[in-house]
Amino acid sequence: MAPHIPSLPAPLQPPAQHLLTRLQTVLHGECSVDPTTAQWGERPAGTKGTFRMASLRDPEATFRTHGPHQSTFGYNAAIIATPTRIRSMVAATGSTPDADTLARALTQQVERGDPPPTYLIADQAFGWGQPRTQALAVTNGTTQVVAEVPTSGGRDHSRFGPADFRVRDQDTRCICPAGVQTERRYRAKTGDGVLFRFLASQCHGCAVWDACRAPGTKPRAHRTVFIATHYATLRMATTFNTSPEGQRLLANRWWIEPTIAWVVRYAGGRRSRRVGQAAAQYQLWQAGAVINLRRWLRRMTTGHGHS
Repeated sequence: MAPHIPSLPAPLQPPAQHLLTRLQTVLHGECSVDPTTAQWGERPAGTKGTFRMASLRDPEATFRTHGPHQSTFGYNAAIIATPTRIRSMVAATGSTPDADTLARALTQQVERGDPPPTYLIADQAFGWGQPRTQALAVTNGTTQVVAEVPTSGGRDHSRFGPADFRVRDQDTRCICPAGVQTERRYRAKTGDGVLFRFLASQCHGCAVWDACRAPGTKPRAHRTVFIATHYATLRMATTFNTSPEGQRLLANRWWIEPTIAWVVRYAGGRRSRRVGQAAAQYQLWQAGAVINLRRWLRRMTTGHGHS
């Protein structure tokens, strides 16, 4: 097809090239060429690409999962707002995790020349270390994300997890809840972080063995704890959340809910009217403009015209 694209009418060349590029992406993600036979074949499971084109009409849209039995095909919208107005809106593709939309929304404000917020109150999906670090990077250290820190450390949260351990000396030494220290440190094969290992000899006779080890753990087994790269960021976030200021800000998380409800119920934010991510983004901005204008008009007519 590629040699024939230049012979197409000018208006058809860009969309034809776009579709051809998409098909090539899918082809190379799903298949590979055998170097000995020069034949195409399906890639083994685990080696395929991450992109899945689910619609020919809208190749950019992807599925967003809502629980184990519900998914929505389309886009994932993110909104940053104050009590008086919407500051930025992002239409990411559907399968984009919520946490990955935060940096994009803040980038909109920075590129527009608006001062970024000092505190950004968000739900727990934005409480991981990566979005917190990204927010600081995008705003040059100005914006601190205020959100509950998600529970981590495996499925059984009744036992000690990473949050119960302490890391010292530039992440080279780990101290367990009982005060035992180890410098046995290994780079994790999966996940962004390091593994600290406590030998069985270090844990023998420990008074908190049952709170640290799984039932049936062999006496000679070592104890490993995963410390993520953003461990220090999460520790500071946990400390801030327990402060009076942190508690006050977390209690104001509900402020965004009326704005989200208005976008969804009255501004058509639930369903995209056009195909493509750019169209979804434009529609979202239109909804935000309408809401901001209505709120501005209300403030003017009621005499409360402050920003």
